[in-house]
Amino acid sequence: MSYLVSDEADLDKVALLKVLTIMKSGDPKDAIWYLSATGDVHTLQTYLQRYPDEINRKIRGKTAVHVACTEGYIGCLRCLLFYHPDLEIMEEGTGLRPIHVCAYSNFAAAAHLLLEYGADINSKDARENTAAMAAGALGHYEVLRVLLEHRLLNIHAGDRIGSTALHCAVIAKRDMAVKLLLEAGADPSIPNYTASTPLHDAAAMGYLASVERMVAYFPQLINLEKCDDGHIPLHSAVLYNKLDVAHFLLSQPSCRIESRSSDKGYTPLHLAVSEGHTALVELLVGHGANVNASLEDGNTPLHMVLSQRKMKPLSSNTPHLRQMDESLVAGYEHGTWI
Repeated sequence: MSYLVSDEADLDKVALLKVLTIMKSGDPKDAIWYLSATGDVHTLQTYLQRYPDEINRKIRGKTAVHVACTEGYIGCLRCLLFYHPDLEIMEEGTGLRPIHVCAYSNFAAAAHLLLEYGADINSKDARENTAAMAAGALGHYEVLRVLLEHRLLNIHAGDRIGSTALHCAVIAKRDMAVKLLLEAGADPSIPNYTASTPLHDAAAMGYLASVERMVAYFPQLINLEKCDDGHIPLHSAVLYNKLDVAHFLLSQPSCRIESRSSDKGYTPLHLAVSEGHTALVELLVGHGANVNASLEDGNTPLHMVLSQRKMKPLSSNTPHLRQMDESLVAGYEHGTWI
């Protein structure tokens, strides 16, 4: 690398020494990339003046802008942006653009600066994730706030399975991200390609805080039906045995406890019995669920309890449960349910 010193003899010798200690290729045009990774703004300015056309050069699949965003070196990033780099170059393999890197690395100031210089806020990486999806899922709330304040953000953009940033925040159990997204206008009723909405996801996964927050913002969605099977959030909570979520949903006056699915015609009580969720059966019956609700084939929850034999003994601490027990005993003794 001795030619580097002779060719650049007019540059500051201390700066050259720094570059020589960090560079591995010996090519002075690579210095911009390596200096962006060190935070040495003064030396970076020197090389940018000498080699401005090399600003988009990739090393290890990344540009200098990627590196500066990864490390959060705002001074270096400002220097690079002055020379108008291409902000939509993707990192090899991951497809990450610099705006994604800021979201993953949790550098809000860098994200703000990139957006000021025209970075595409809705660009997607190789997994079709946006920066907002990444920031929300990772709990990088300051970056998320920067993104949500931008007027061009498509808050309902979908990833490869159609999940929005709100889906991602719910699945990652990031309640603060859910709050920020709802405040910015995110819609919890939008389904992904599997027909699941953020509200149904939260109910199915038992994330009570997110369910409470979404229902508080959109109380009319408590009986939101999935487009594939007609399940409302209560069905989802019952199916996956999420007692706390079911209890909260049932506490809402508008919750339709007798809502039926579009595939099998199941009420939540049918579903609880079919899955053997005894505590949920007691909860539903205690809230007045109809134990005689009949399916097209004539089966009621009472039939299902005896025929499937999945249930543990019920506590019979409510009139409805006593009715179920008495009906089961009578039916069994007379052979009418077998």
